[in-house]
Amino acid sequence: MNKQQRYSVRRFRDEDGQSALEFAIVLPILLLLVCGIIEFGLLFNMQLTLNNCAREGVRYAAINSDEPNIEQVIADRVDSFALMGDADVEVAYSATSHRRGDVTVTVRAVYKAITPIGKLIFSSNEKLLSCELTMKVE
Repeated sequence: MNKQQRYSVRRFRDEDGQSALEFAIVLPILLLLVCGIIEFGLLFNMQLTLNNCAREGVRYAAINSDEPNIEQVIADRVDSFALMGDADVEVAYSATSHRRGDVTVTVRAVYKAITPIGKLIFSSNEKLLSCELTMKVE
């Protein structure tokens, strides 16, 4: 084997840029996956927080239904429990008497996407989340 043949064989075995090329191919997929996981986790966390807030509000309304200005008290309680600040709370009684019937608490909040994937998924960078719970008045 002469010198030129040895050089051409060595040239094909040289793999210096292979790992950089593989990383460049895999990196966008990896970033999409990580951003999607982060966005889904934050969205799921906010939905669980809304569920807990609605449960807290409807339980308070069912127990303290004879309290004056109950709607405002429940809205303040849900806002303090949520620590979100921009939750929209609605309280509705199904009966004219607060002593009988059901009480329904609806909590709504807007989730704003923070990653590029979330901004692609939600057309306006926002997603409206809501939770509605009903409980019998005690």
